[in-house]
Amino acid sequence: MKKVPLHFFIISLAGIMVFVSCKKDIAGDSNEPPVAGNPNCMSDRPSINATLTQIGTLSEARSPYVAAAGSKVVFAGGWTEYDCINSEWGDPGPSSVSSAIDIYDVNSGKWSTAKLSKARGSIATVTNGNKLFFAGGLDPTSPRSLYDNVDIYDVSTNTWTVEHLSQPRADVVAAAVGNKVFFAGGWGADGWETNRVDIYDLSTNQWSTATLSSSKRSGLTATTVGSKIYFAGSSFINSGIIDIYDNATNSWSTSHFQELRGVVSSIAVGDNIYWVGHLSQVEIRNVTTGITTINCLSAAGTPVLKNDDIIFYRGLPGFDIYNTITGKWTIAHLNQGIFPPSVISSNNTIYVAGEFKWNGCLYTDKVYT
Repeated sequence: MKKVPLHFFIISLAGIMVFVSCKKDIAGDSNEPPVAGNPNCMSDRPSINATLTQIGTLSEARSPYVAAAGSKVVFAGGWTEYDCINSEWGDPGPSSVSSAIDIYDVNSGKWSTAKLSKARGSIATVTNGNKLFFAGGLDPTSPRSLYDNVDIYDVSTNTWTVEHLSQPRADVVAAAVGNKVFFAGGWGADGWETNRVDIYDLSTNQWSTATLSSSKRSGLTATTVGSKIYFAGSSFINSGIIDIYDNATNSWSTSHFQELRGVVSSIAVGDNIYWVGHLSQVEIRNVTTGITTINCLSAAGTPVLKNDDIIFYRGLPGFDIYNTITGKWTIAHLNQGIFPPSVISSNNTIYVAGEFKWNGCLYTDKVYT
């Protein structure tokens, strides 16, 4: 267990440009799956050009939290200001939050607005069917406040409701499987990380709780494959533990990373999970065969899917692309950079918001595809 500095969680290490060489084949211990090597490195990857195109503006300039279902992409809450003058490593500067919600209908191209029940940042987002969940969060202004609010948007009825976690906390991770939505980890009002898991059953509208296996963690990533959710990594400790929930048997088990520590994001495509690490690595595990591959990125980024390509989108100009069919890598060069981005893929289109201007220490209201 580790006590977390009040603002430390806000730092996005995904934007740090750390270049690493690709790993050779790694011999796992007797309890770990076999590992297959991948010799590809950045110098051998072809380059292409990519373009960001503005499609609209948010009702308030900020770095929002984004989720999507059906024809709706929802940008909710987030940070509106950044204190560049007083910001220090370990005490970064996002200093004010928003309750604004902007909803983009991809079919009509029209925008509408709503409000969160509480203005906040550090919100967990997840989609289950027609419902979007925005859970927990922090308002760092005086007096500093943590929230247990879970704002739920039903895109089919265009209605909002509010549920509550078992305790207020921020930096939670969320995932869904079957009729259940999980909210795991984070840190509470006492500044300590937690291993609490809140589980909301959509079929009964009932809540229950569970705990992660050992480490109390915040800043996890959660990935659903089939009937299982994989809870992995941590922002503040080098945790190699992967907690696995199996909805088919209502049981928990654990596994471990082959190499990555401090995972920042993940995505599942087919039977493969792609875990992105701080040091610009991606660990790819086939959950059926247990084979793990370690590969490199030009810089760590948030993975989103477009067609058969995983886009490891980061805020600096350019990103890595991995084709899940051919296994080929490409590096894309953007016409402009957005740092740090809120990014999501919906209906095979990638949406980017949350542009930050260092020269003015402000976020913008622009939304791009």
